[in-house]
Amino acid sequence: MPKVAKQLTDVQLRNLKEAGLYRVGGEVGLSFKIASSGKRTFLLRAKVGDKRTDIKLGDYPTMTLAQARSKAKEHRSDISKGLDPVMERKRRSAALAAEQARYMTFKGACEEFIPMKTKTLTNRKHAAQWWSTMKQYAYPTLANMNVDDITVQDILVLLKEIWFEKPETADRVRQRIEAILGWATVNGHRTGDNPAAWRNNLQMALPSARDAKRAKNDGVERKHPMLSVSDIPSWFNDMKARGGGASQCLCFMAMTTARSDTARSAKWEQIDLDRGVWTVPAPNMKTKKDQVYPLGKVALEFLTNYKQSYAKEPAPDMWVFPSPTGRALSDTSLSNLMKAVHAAADERYIDPLQKRRAVPHGLRATFKTWATEIGFDSDMSEIQLAHQVGDAVFRSYMRTDMVERRREMMSQWERYLAKSQ
Repeated sequence: MPKVAKQLTDVQLRNLKEAGLYRVGGEVGLSFKIASSGKRTFLLRAKVGDKRTDIKLGDYPTMTLAQARSKAKEHRSDISKGLDPVMERKRRSAALAAEQARYMTFKGACEEFIPMKTKTLTNRKHAAQWWSTMKQYAYPTLANMNVDDITVQDILVLLKEIWFEKPETADRVRQRIEAILGWATVNGHRTGDNPAAWRNNLQMALPSARDAKRAKNDGVERKHPMLSVSDIPSWFNDMKARGGGASQCLCFMAMTTARSDTARSAKWEQIDLDRGVWTVPAPNMKTKKDQVYPLGKVALEFLTNYKQSYAKEPAPDMWVFPSPTGRALSDTSLSNLMKAVHAAADERYIDPLQKRRAVPHGLRATFKTWATEIGFDSDMSEIQLAHQVGDAVFRSYMRTDMVERRREMMSQWERYLAKSQ
């Protein structure tokens, strides 16, 4: 049996002055070391495996004598079981460090992921929307939560508040949260399924964003008031007669179904009057894919006459519909002109369901309504509107953009627009 030293008291420890190693007693191998600097430390002298070693227990007086004896007893118990207290302490420390490195709040994940994500976005407005939507809709619930603790129920709490009120925004919020949590998983900050995933997950608790939008539109109002199909020929002729870049741009939007920013950024080099097509490059499209708009006889005559109104032959890189200053038209200029035409027509041009004044983007809805009533293929009209058609598998097999079939449809649409009242 190892010899047990006489037990020293706390007062006796405090009275020790000279540097050296003192046996404390009360537990085999427990020692008290005073360094030449005056630092005082508890040690446990023990044989671990085949090696005799000094195990540091703690510094005095931060560690009390009673705590040192308890710690020494614990270590001796571990050694008797074949464990190395030093190695166990290192393993626990490493595990704690790993856990701390793995821990990340949702806000922290946003601060890591969003700057990286937005570097790939060419539209600064879209980049800013990542931050604004997270701060407005996700942060109140998730900001300070550990990403590994976020559950499906947490996601549902924040989405249910806006799913029917703002279905498009809500779906974007969900997709962005899914991307952020996906990044957190890949980078080791969380494990398990993504609680913001839609398929076989949130779709079991929420209707699709499209169904939610339809329910909202049926119950309240549509986002972009449209012209009625019966009113648009009169509106088109009123607009065409005005002259000027803004009015002609709106006519061009109506004939092609292009979005405002796409039409305003049109350049002559994109338009082939001989082939009868307007080819918009991918950077100018919301879908980030080239879009070919077929031009019928009415549209070609319109563009030819409009081009001849220039004082001189326009350069290929000139805007088709420049502002009076020679720059690209602003969206506001088109909206204001729509208001003016509406007022001049005794406030006639209103959405038949919402009873609100039609806006430029509503021209697309008017076309879709007309195409549906006439009986044109839905996919064809969706392609004309530059919408994605079908799921990813369908699109991988769909290798045509139906240009010539769409030309027939658009020729009928142009003739309808230009018909005399």
